[in-house]
Amino acid sequence: MAGRKRLGSVLGVGSALGFLATAGLHATGYSSIGALARQAPEDLRSLVPLLWISFSVDLAVLGHVPPRIVFRADRVAVREHQDTPHPRHVLKALEALR
Repeated sequence: MAGRKRLGSVLGVGSALGFLATAGLHATGYSSIGALARQAPEDLRSLVPLLWISFSVDLAVLGHVPPRIVFRADRVAVREHQDTPHPRHVLKALEALR
């Protein structure tokens, strides 16, 4: 089980770094896209650079998702209703009635 957690952590961090690196590389092309957008039709000139940078921001946001999933707190053992008896105690009570 520890090996799987370690592999999950490595894959989560690796994918996060990949997303963030791709976002950074994508953002570096903004100036050249701005220059190319001048050749676009009038109504698209302002939208092309905006689309370009919004995709970079999207990749940066996606880069924050895998670590949050991998390193979230384990909540498997937490019961929602603390006043309800644990099933083990119910079984012991039923055995005592026999």
